[in-house]
Amino acid sequence: MATRSAGPLALFISQLGCGGAERVAVNLLRAATDRGIPIDLLLARAEGPLLAEVPREVRVIDLGVARLQRAIPKIALYLRRERPRAVISHITHANLVCLIARLLACTRTPLVAVEHNTFSAMRAAGGVRPRVERLARLLYPWADHLVGVSGGVSRDVADCLGLPAAQVRTI
Repeated sequence: MATRSAGPLALFISQLGCGGAERVAVNLLRAATDRGIPIDLLLARAEGPLLAEVPREVRVIDLGVARLQRAIPKIALYLRRERPRAVISHITHANLVCLIARLLACTRTPLVAVEHNTFSAMRAAGGVRPRVERLARLLYPWADHLVGVSGGVSRDVADCLGLPAAQVRTI
């Protein structure tokens, strides 16, 4: 396999509200910049209280979309033009959008989909629509790495989506 270009690392999340996934994203941005890794932050909307905590070395790309699925063509174009070394996406809907965009871009950009929630609990609370879960079942296997933020999340994602347990790593 050919060596990847030295493009930036890209991180995608819908916005930077006060949630745990958003805090994780900001912490990853800080860790990358502390190590001198060039990083782009793609946001569906550049808003939220944690936006002020993004290190100034990070290039913030505001996709300017109100609905997350409208970011798909913009992310696909970004992937073709910028050729990032990898993309890390956070949260179910953003993960799905990023996976679809990569397919449309026809690139081999490595993609890490980070899941922060359990599908079973979201399902029980009515927080995940059946079509979203079906899309995740279809698309998550296409991620180069699928990561759960805890052992419980990793097990639940594997169980609910019918994936081999070894396919979902825990960080």
